[in-house]
Amino acid sequence: MLVEDGRAYVRSTGALRVARGMGGAWSLLSVLFIVPRPVRDFFYALFARNRYRMFGRLDACMLPPPEVRSRFLG
Repeated sequence: MLVEDGRAYVRSTGALRVARGMGGAWSLLSVLFIVPRPVRDFFYALFARNRYRMFGRLDACMLPPPEVRSRFLG
């Protein structure tokens, strides 16, 4: 979920808004906003169900380096 300007965006809409905010090549994914939300959300859920099969699973989360820690909420 992405909360931006007091509004919550979930599933594919949240992911696409994050990608657009990242800039660079990621912002090109914004073109997927033309796909109807139910279709986008179907593929988002399909990817979410299979992400560990595609990328694996880690036993622990990465700790951010000290210079990046200030960017995280406490």
